[in-house]
Amino acid sequence: MNRWTAGFALAALLLLAAPFALWPHYGQTPYMLEVGPAESADHGEVVTYEDLPPDARAPFEDALDGESVTLYEEADEELVATFQRYQYVEYGGDLYYASLPHGDGAWLFVIPIRWGMFLAGAGLGITAAVRFRRERRADAD
Repeated sequence: MNRWTAGFALAALLLLAAPFALWPHYGQTPYMLEVGPAESADHGEVVTYEDLPPDARAPFEDALDGESVTLYEEADEELVATFQRYQYVEYGGDLYYASLPHGDGAWLFVIPIRWGMFLAGAGLGITAAVRFRRERRADAD
């Protein structure tokens, strides 16, 4: 196998694998955790910060500090369920709401890029296969 064929094959593999590395949560519903002060807990359950699961505390604090916290339906299933169950968190003597609005993702942006990378990778893979086949035939003759 010459360098060109190997290069086409390597480029094809990289292009075919790249979308999975770039967008690992593709197809999952994204939830944006929003936290803010609440006057009272009119509806929904209240949980104290100490009773939150340990892995839910850091996202809560990050959202409280104004950072953008995105949770994904499948990857962060337990966290999403926790913040859907408890709409209010008592933290440091104050009451905060925890809201999880969700979006549909950036599928209009991601789909064309992902399919474009797939088609380019498939094209390079086919090119590598054809070149490899021709090289083997030439070596056999």
